[in-house]
Amino acid sequence: MHVLIKSSALRTVCRSNSWLISSKCLHSSHGVRPKTWLMSSQWIRNSFIDYFVSRESHVRVGSSPVVAHNDPSLLFISAGMNQFKPIFLDTLSPTDPMNGYVRCVNSQKCIRVGGKHCDLSAVGTDGRHHTFFEMLGNWSFGDYYKKESCRMAWDLLTEVFKLDVNRLVVTYFGGDKRLGLEPDLETRDIWLQIGLPEDRVIPLGSKENFWEMGETGPCGICTEIHYLLEPTISSNSEHLMRNCIEIWNIVFIQFNKNSNGRLETLHKHFVDTGMGLERIVSVVQNVKSNYETDLFLPYFQCIQNNSHSKPNGHQTDDPLDISYRILADHSRMFTIAISDGLKTGYRGTGFILRKIIRKSIGIAANDFGISSPRQLLTQLSAITVDLLGDAFPELILNQKTVGEVLNEEIEKYESVVSDNKRLVKAFTRIDIKTKGDPNMAFKIGLDHLGHKPTALFHTSANGKEFYIQTTVPNKYQKFLKANEWLSHISDKLQTFQLLSNKRKDKMSSLKCTSMDQMDEAITCAKHIADQYFKHN
Repeated sequence: MHVLIKSSALRTVCRSNSWLISSKCLHSSHGVRPKTWLMSSQWIRNSFIDYFVSRESHVRVGSSPVVAHNDPSLLFISAGMNQFKPIFLDTLSPTDPMNGYVRCVNSQKCIRVGGKHCDLSAVGTDGRHHTFFEMLGNWSFGDYYKKESCRMAWDLLTEVFKLDVNRLVVTYFGGDKRLGLEPDLETRDIWLQIGLPEDRVIPLGSKENFWEMGETGPCGICTEIHYLLEPTISSNSEHLMRNCIEIWNIVFIQFNKNSNGRLETLHKHFVDTGMGLERIVSVVQNVKSNYETDLFLPYFQCIQNNSHSKPNGHQTDDPLDISYRILADHSRMFTIAISDGLKTGYRGTGFILRKIIRKSIGIAANDFGISSPRQLLTQLSAITVDLLGDAFPELILNQKTVGEVLNEEIEKYESVVSDNKRLVKAFTRIDIKTKGDPNMAFKIGLDHLGHKPTALFHTSANGKEFYIQTTVPNKYQKFLKANEWLSHISDKLQTFQLLSNKRKDKMSSLKCTSMDQMDEAITCAKHIADQYFKHN
């Protein structure tokens, strides 16, 4: 039978035919495959885990929550290895169940918004980045090492997922004199013994082949497996790397980076691998973008049904397609985060969650003309539960809580927007002007702040220097002081100045040099209004 990808039927589909989806549901950008049936995302996730459990004697470990409660070096869990950090650093208590871990496998929920690993500004602008994603991974804690991990990865990709060996390219660590590390010729030779031609085994530097969890913590050299987007007989390494995507990173954890930036050798050698589910699904399902897989298509259909907008055309430069991708991505992120216990707030992770939700409300209202964003966001959140609930049962258990937090935040947002409309005469406008480019000037009403900028300006303003200025009458000046709520928003804001004008009103000027800064600067202006109504 042909399985249509609809959220209402998705769980039934997954339980009855979890390995099948209709090829008619996926529009291939790489040509037509001879097979009628393509492998579903659930089948791919389960096959990864089953391979390591049944064939390689690994123990399946559940995903940790996405909020990093006991690690001040992280805002969110951003990689599969984060929960195993105590094993790498040999800081486990004698009663910790992780003492018995030797070989493990799991699919870890990850969020990359803030900190060393942050993909927020890239979400929507391409088909590969996400705020939330799943990281498939296998680990060896002092057991197997380079040879076995490379062999396992190769077997899974070529024997289970049936990837074309002629489209696989690997990279290895080419050495770094600054770090005092030699080229990893051992790993190079392993790949050659497996059977890769010499021109498909490429040395790269620390930027590409030295992995770090954060500014400090466990780290090590790595080897990466890449997939060519199109078949080629080229042997030119630069051409190959320009035309492929990374699908699997195999890290050989050997060091701990301390606060001084020095590498300390760990007590054991470990293997930590990571393969983004969304990306490997796009490869196996033979589509150009992660957003064209069965993990995202139900969101787009739901948005279109509610808004009657044109269908998502999966174009990287179409503003509406960008909004489709951002809204789908953010719906996954806030559903996962809330189900793992995160609450909205004005600081840290709570502020990030609030920003994501409010940006989603704005996109739904302004880009898709949704009169009731509450209904759409609730439906999108339910799709996340349908798609991922079997893999992460806590989504099903906490679905009511997600709805309550979402409703509460939407009510706060709607209240602020309603109140802000009374400030239109006071906050007359926000001018965004680029230095030396008089043709670029935009004015945004207060009821649009905090969610529109990335979609509106990403193609025209990125990389230029521009300013956000808001004229504020004297009676509102106390809410413009650079106090704690401003300082924690972003260390990327270059300046925050209060300037007097002829009317003795104040002008707040936030200098920005990137889209990330502009988005956060406008959020600052929005927050000024929030603070006013919070205290009045």
